[in-house]
Amino acid sequence: STHVMVVSTIFFLTIINLKSYVHSKLIRVILSILMLGLIVLVCVGRVLANKHWPSDVLGGLAFAFIFAEIYYYLVRKWS
Repeated sequence: STHVMVVSTIFFLTIINLKSYVHSKLIRVILSILMLGLIVLVCVGRVLANKHWPSDVLGGLAFAFIFAEIYYYLVRKWS
């Protein structure tokens, strides 16, 4: 699912970069939980709306995770 992949990638990358922009650990945790909740909501919504099979959603999540891992690796390497 492209919707799941895009939303998850954006939120995963935002969670990775929160430490640079939000200094309060409590606020970072709250924002991270909210973003993860929204990812779950999009995943469940795509399946419940009969737009995708659960395997499509898991594939979108897998691609998003891979993209976030590549980004994280490159950021750590160049920082």
